[in-house]
Amino acid sequence: MALDEEAARRSFEEKSPSLAVIELLVSGGSGLSLCHYVKERGSVPVVAVSVLECRDQAIEAGADAFLLKPLDPLQFVSTVRDLLGSSFFLHEPPGAWA
Repeated sequence: MALDEEAARRSFEEKSPSLAVIELLVSGGSGLSLCHYVKERGSVPVVAVSVLECRDQAIEAGADAFLLKPLDPLQFVSTVRDLLGSSFFLHEPPGAWA
């Protein structure tokens, strides 16, 4: 977890995360810049979150998903699992819905 853009960039480089969750209003609104930064450096999925409806801007900046705050915990977990390829629906056993 990082509280500003500089710390987030440093943490991203040091830890090589599997997924990034970026609050678009971090450091006074530099979250879109941070989305670009993460996407330029690899294929890490990005979930952008904000209290502002800015889905289009987030996707254009490189986010793979956008969630409006306040976050629904189930939607958040489902989105993360989908992006990491660990969704129940991607790995359900045969006959799970029978």
